[in-house]
Amino acid sequence: MDKATKREHVVKEILDTEEKYVTEMAILTECFVVPLQTYLKELGSSNKSDEIPIETLLDQHNMLFSNASQLHSFNEVFLKDMQSSFAVNKGDNIGHIFAHASAFFKMYSTYTSNYMNADKILKDWLVNR
Repeated sequence: MDKATKREHVVKEILDTEEKYVTEMAILTECFVVPLQTYLKELGSSNKSDEIPIETLLDQHNMLFSNASQLHSFNEVFLKDMQSSFAVNKGDNIGHIFAHASAFFKMYSTYTSNYMNADKILKDWLVNR
């Protein structure tokens, strides 16, 4: 296998992985983040939350999901950029796409630095609910 073919396979693997990731982030956002946030806001406006203050529940929601919706939006654009590159030149300029997006990857620091707190909240919810 020549060098160009190997590179094309690597780029295709990156693209396939990103497609799966964006699909999973869409499920997380559309099936969990948004519906739960909507429910909590409705719960708060109806004053039906007697056990735990609604502010606490919303804080826990924000801690649990952090900036997942923003990450999903970013990765959708990032995926489209990579797909366009692959369609035009088999991803020969994929390094430029990563370099252009590098500032946006910093959004992951919020998500990852929050992981331990989110894990604790999830475990508490599973044990106490």
